[in-house]
Amino acid sequence: AGTNAATNFVGTTDANDFVTKTNNTERMRALQSGPTVVNNPAPFAGDVFSVYGTGYAGAISPLGDWAINGYVNGTGAGVYGENLSTTGAGSTGVFGYGASLTGFGVRGFNANASGTGIIGVGNNATGSYITTGSGGAFTGNPMGAYGLGRTVANGTGLVGVGNDNTA
Repeated sequence: AGTNAATNFVGTTDANDFVTKTNNTERMRALQSGPTVVNNPAPFAGDVFSVYGTGYAGAISPLGDWAINGYVNGTGAGVYGENLSTTGAGSTGVFGYGASLTGFGVRGFNANASGTGIIGVGNNATGSYITTGSGGAFTGNPMGAYGLGRTVANGTGLVGVGNDNTA
């Protein structure tokens, strides 16, 4: 009782970073300029919040392969991203990047036999999906899905296989 946030807080009153440690090893740093980073002493330029998982260059400790996780049971989202810009070219709510041959920039998985892995909705369209299971469902006006193959000799923009065929 009687706690005053102006005088009772965890942090610094000077222009120094606030560092959290366990077993004398740095775990998290709130920079004096505002950004916060977990498992690395310095975030990428422009990051507000950074978390470094096992194996990433600069990671302090092998904390785990999944740097950020979100969990929910019911309605809502485990991880949510939003960008309200109406003018920014390339504005993105959630972005994924993969660099390995068998990696994924963004991966969606639904364990229900009738579920959908990824749903994408554009152009203020109402999202639709099939209830018998699909890897992805994409809705838009006038185009639901778009693909661009950039290799001249054998580039493929979008491939679809149905009728229990394997490609």
